[in-house]
Amino acid sequence: MKNLLKLTAAALAAITAMSCASLTSFADKLKTVDGTLYRYSDSGEQKGKYTGWVKTSRGRYYYRDGVKLKSRWISVKGKRTYFLRKDGRMATGDVKIGGKNYLFGADGRLLPDNFGVSVGINRFTRESVNVWYSHDNTGIAECEVYIYDDAYVERCIDSGWERVNDSKGDDALTPIYGEKSVNAKFKTDLGNPLPNGKYRLVLHGIAWSKQLVGGKMSFSFRPEFEVTDNTEHDFVKPPSLHLNIAGKIGYWQLVPGTSSWNNTYSDSDLMASQESDSMGSLTMNWGAAREAEYGDTIEVGGCSFDAPARIKVRCWPDKYKGDYSAYDKSEEVPVDGLTFKPKKGAYIYEIVAYWDKTPVNDIISVSGNAYYAVYINAE
Repeated sequence: MKNLLKLTAAALAAITAMSCASLTSFADKLKTVDGTLYRYSDSGEQKGKYTGWVKTSRGRYYYRDGVKLKSRWISVKGKRTYFLRKDGRMATGDVKIGGKNYLFGADGRLLPDNFGVSVGINRFTRESVNVWYSHDNTGIAECEVYIYDDAYVERCIDSGWERVNDSKGDDALTPIYGEKSVNAKFKTDLGNPLPNGKYRLVLHGIAWSKQLVGGKMSFSFRPEFEVTDNTEHDFVKPPSLHLNIAGKIGYWQLVPGTSSWNNTYSDSDLMASQESDSMGSLTMNWGAAREAEYGDTIEVGGCSFDAPARIKVRCWPDKYKGDYSAYDKSEEVPVDGLTFKPKKGAYIYEIVAYWDKTPVNDIISVSGNAYYAVYINAE
């Protein structure tokens, strides 16, 4: 089932146009004579050629000086508001006019393109795209607009557009309310790095409103972008890690700290580096102590790419919690590959993980070290 990202527009739009009453005939009787529609009083007196809307079982039609208008726009206060089809019937719903699609409400009024929603690309790299949404909620009342988070990428080839891969937005796009134009952004993860070429991101949406024919309508956006030699890569940061206890279900998330990290790219001679610092493992927010049994074997895991080549572990009695000056009072903990056994009692553990040159995908490799901490009570 598709997951929906919701932009709610409680639009109290003041639409200046004809009232609903203007879409019905006058109390006078209407009669066609020699192809011209005239108004008549109840007594049968002709009151002139009719100008206005006529409602029938087939739809609504507009007459000017007794003549039914066809294939043209009807403007209200100088602004195009209604469109009459080639048979004169008032247009509703999604209609193509002169090669362009227009959206009309159930009452025939022209509605904003894509319900006032605009979508574009704010920034892109070879691995991700930042997409912005702008919702100008005027011109369509009580409208709820949703964007599906199942966007995907297409690449331009000689025969047209070819789907590259699936992508999914994160949870940054939250419900938005208001009477003015509003904006939101979310990052779409593209997966593998894109080679040079012309691309487009395909997004779909749906809107609900009493003004829409059938109450709802779908729409789509296809903003384009081009990947060149100058297009940057995303910087891949040190991964999240967790601890598993051998033979037991569940894991403990490690708290990340200081790191010294490098990215290298096979499609260029560039290397990107990033240094991050923290107050140290004794002052991190580890939360409550993780309960283990003395003698348990604990393994480092959970890496989103290859596991670290090696680790080092040291610990402090929990009496030093928050005491940065006690950093040199640590004890080394023996390790076996990526595993270690906790000391008896409550201790703060610092795990230093080392990666040699490790491929993340076909282009990016990472290397460096990262520090993690966890609070364990083993009895």
